[in-house]
Amino acid sequence: MENATCMNSTDQYTVGMLFFEDEPDLYTEPTAGAVQHTEVEPEQPDTSGAQGAQQPAQEDDNEPADPRKYPAIAVLDHQASGITSLAYSNDGRLLASGSDEAVIQLWDVRNQQLLHTCAGHTQSISSLSFSRDGQEIVSGSEDGQAIVWSTATGQQHLQLGGHTNDIYHVTYSPDGTLIATSSVDSTIRLWNSRTGEEVAVLRGHNALVMMTAFSPNGRLIASASADFTARVWHVPSGQELSRLRGHSGVVYSLAFSPDNRRIVTAAEDGTARVWNAQTGEELVTLREHLGPVWTVIFSGDGMNVISGASDGTIKVCDSYGGELRLSLDTGDMLVNAIAFSANGDRVCASAEDNSIRIWNTATGELLTTLAGHEDKITHLKFSLDGKRVASSSDDGMLRLWDLERLIFQPNQVY
Repeated sequence: MENATCMNSTDQYTVGMLFFEDEPDLYTEPTAGAVQHTEVEPEQPDTSGAQGAQQPAQEDDNEPADPRKYPAIAVLDHQASGITSLAYSNDGRLLASGSDEAVIQLWDVRNQQLLHTCAGHTQSISSLSFSRDGQEIVSGSEDGQAIVWSTATGQQHLQLGGHTNDIYHVTYSPDGTLIATSSVDSTIRLWNSRTGEEVAVLRGHNALVMMTAFSPNGRLIASASADFTARVWHVPSGQELSRLRGHSGVVYSLAFSPDNRRIVTAAEDGTARVWNAQTGEELVTLREHLGPVWTVIFSGDGMNVISGASDGTIKVCDSYGGELRLSLDTGDMLVNAIAFSANGDRVCASAEDNSIRIWNTATGELLTTLAGHEDKITHLKFSLDGKRVASSSDDGMLRLWDLERLIFQPNQVY
């Protein structure tokens, strides 16, 4: 593998540019409690000799710039590079994007600048995860390697080599001491995040491991696999604790309940299921969707399960009895990407019309609809506090949305 290198924003090698707007705010008359937002694309100036970046239109010298022309507070242009993964630091200060050109870009959101472009992988970036303190980020790639980078310098800190096929997912443990990587080679590997030492290899799946999730207390880790099962492992010993059998399709996603005792899984068979994490007993089967269920989460209090599926709906169900409490609908449009806020109180989904809808999962209220992307939206990511959403698209752009400004407040004058 080639040595990892990092270029700062002044180096000649530049993959993209980030443009910020001070007051992104364009509204039409609200309907049924929701407000629609439409992005007005600025007139493009002559870009001969430029890097292909999207530049704001020039305003008349005698007239102030109209800040309402830019609902997205940041627009990142990856130019020829497709965006394959996104990550948001816990403090909301950093945004990271991975590309199919095998580079990672680190963006300083507060200071509105590209910090580093990190090159070291040889194939597409499949997954990114920030450490809890935001001082490091780990990247997983189709080249079978994981690399830990310093966010301060953009330099490689550790290289985690051991998988024999593509790495599909990477994540840090809650306390930041471990990194979990899952792979097409059917294994999960645990690494010491400071030394890079391989702590454990978790074997048992017989197909691609789609993702892993640590329990909130960090003592358990669960894995979702294309072998139609999920498994729960005891982190200190590396032993399999329980096997979750019952799905008849690929298990795409899973999450622990806030009290560490239950796991919810989402699968290709159109169901979400709640399990006892210790015993593997199936507690509830949710059959509300009409297509593959792509992602699932518990609400912050553990009382509800929130799931999103390809049928264009998001369902909120009682996590104990399974009763349907809310159904959120994109209008019979295919859903391309779904993300939940950390406590599950907001969900966003992108539909085939290239818009992003934001709902309140407690009330079912459609909070806002965001427009601006010109092609299929591929990734959505909430900031930890749920106040911002980052979106990427096949149009080559990454947009950052400030929901506190964009969500209609009845008593606030815009």
